[in-house]
Amino acid sequence: MIRDYETVFVCSPDLPNEKLTDLKEKVKSIITKSGGEIRTFDEWGKKKLAYPISGKKEGIYFYVDFLAEGKIIKELENFYLISEGIIRHLTVKKNKATTKNKKETPSEQMPESEPKAERNLENATENKIA
Repeated sequence: MIRDYETVFVCSPDLPNEKLTDLKEKVKSIITKSGGEIRTFDEWGKKKLAYPISGKKEGIYFYVDFLAEGKIIKELENFYLISEGIIRHLTVKKNKATTKNKKETPSEQMPESEPKAERNLENATENKIA
């Protein structure tokens, strides 16, 4: 099943441009060779890290928004782990609210199996607090 994912990976700031290009192309290749579709591939540039990683205080950030099957994620994560130039990474499945750009209220997120009285009570409590 094709799902919506996004991944961010951080590369060491002292990598040469050729190595950065190779890493970007490999990530693109992993996603597209199995039928995935890249929507956005952004280089956010060199940014300060929240805390030092392997003695480095900065990293080069890349963001990828893509559609793919779940089996690609394992391969992508394995690539991140074995690549020396990548110091951190995170891949997440985007939820429906994110992909539709719709903010759901807590009552809309509650499953229909819950009695409506409980949902109304929850809404009433939220209204009193606000």
